[in-house]
Amino acid sequence: MSQPSFHLPPYTHIPGKTPHPFSDPQGHSYGQHDQKEIDEKSMFQHALFLFENGYYWEAHEAWEQVWIALKRRGPDADLIKGFIKLAACGVKCLEENRVGAERHLKRAQELLSSEKIDSSKRFASQLPNTQELIEQMRRRTEALSQPK
Repeated sequence: MSQPSFHLPPYTHIPGKTPHPFSDPQGHSYGQHDQKEIDEKSMFQHALFLFENGYYWEAHEAWEQVWIALKRRGPDADLIKGFIKLAACGVKCLEENRVGAERHLKRAQELLSSEKIDSSKRFASQLPNTQELIEQMRRRTEALSQPK
C-alpha cells in the first residue's frame, strides 16, 4: 500500500498572532474545514506529519477529527487524546506559555503511558516512539522562560 502524500500549510497557526486557518479569510485553510467522513488511520498519519514538522495547531485539529470519529471513548480515543494534548503543548510553546505547556505535557504523559498504548489496537502499527515525542516537547517546554 502506498503512503499518502501530505502537504504543509504555508504557516503554523499561533493563536493571537496569525490568521485563524478556518475562520479568517486570510487563513491558510479558509473554506476547507467541512470534511464529514475521514479515514482515521490516514488522518492520524497526516496529524503526525504535521506535528513532526512543527505544525502543532494543525496537528491538534487533525487528531481531534480522529478523536471525534472514535466517539471520544475507549482506549483508541484515549490514545488520540494523548496526542491532542501533546500538540496542545506545542501550541503553548509557540505562544511562549510555559504554564500551559507544562499542564498539557503532564496530561499527554498520562494518556501516552505504555499501559494506555498497549490497550490501543487500531493505531498500533502507526505509532511513533511516543517517549521521544514527549521528551522533545519536554525540552521545548523547559527552554521557555520561567513563569513570573
